[in-house]
Amino acid sequence: MHIGVVEQLWRYPVKSMLGERLACTDIGRHGLTGDRLYAVRDHATGRILSAKRMATLFHCRARYVGHELEIELPDGTRLPGPSPELGARLSDWLGREVALARSSDDERALIEVAESSATDEGPSNEFPAPAGTFFDSAELHLVTTASLSRIEELDPTTTYDVRRFRPNLVIRTAPELEGFVEGHWVDRHLAIGDAVRVSVDRPCGRCVMTTHSQDDLRKEPAVLRTVARLNNNKFGALGSVVVTGRVSVGDQVTLEPAR
Repeated sequence: MHIGVVEQLWRYPVKSMLGERLACTDIGRHGLTGDRLYAVRDHATGRILSAKRMATLFHCRARYVGHELEIELPDGTRLPGPSPELGARLSDWLGREVALARSSDDERALIEVAESSATDEGPSNEFPAPAGTFFDSAELHLVTTASLSRIEELDPTTTYDVRRFRPNLVIRTAPELEGFVEGHWVDRHLAIGDAVRVSVDRPCGRCVMTTHSQDDLRKEPAVLRTVARLNNNKFGALGSVVVTGRVSVGDQVTLEPAR
């Protein structure tokens, strides 16, 4: 079943920093090549910092220049990373000693999501990322224009810019598909372009990151409240890579028959 085309591709080289929009990219076993390959690690705790708790990370942007990582700081300074100079500048800016870390296949990094320590009565303030990655839980994240259109229709008072949801793939859905369609694709496979196959594993639960200011987007608490009220706090879908390959904007996307 044809469901649409790839409209946008997004990669976030450093976890919780702004990323870059692409025309094409390779998809490997850990998702888009170079996606969340790096993260900011707190020297004192050893944990990875997340914008779930430290929204200021959204004021930095990460991109690749050729094969080299470049970080743009809030004042516009661009520095290669990882490097001692970048670590020092990030430490000064964040008010704690940090360094840029690269993911390792033999590590399950601990992601910091709250400042308070875990207790028997409360949730943990950290969680382990999948081995070899800095993802929260999944290799790929997709959003459709059908879902964006639906939530804007239900709440026309708020602007639901796709950047707030930090997807890897934005699929422009066929006109006949309406509503929060990704929820109907769970446990199915998507064929993207000539080679790539993606498993749609579960709906994407949302958090405070959708409300943070970034670029020209202001802080907007209504985004999270509305997603919770209208779609059980789910928006978009999380997936895993079944067959690797290259994807480009404009590639056709097909929903494969249920297995």
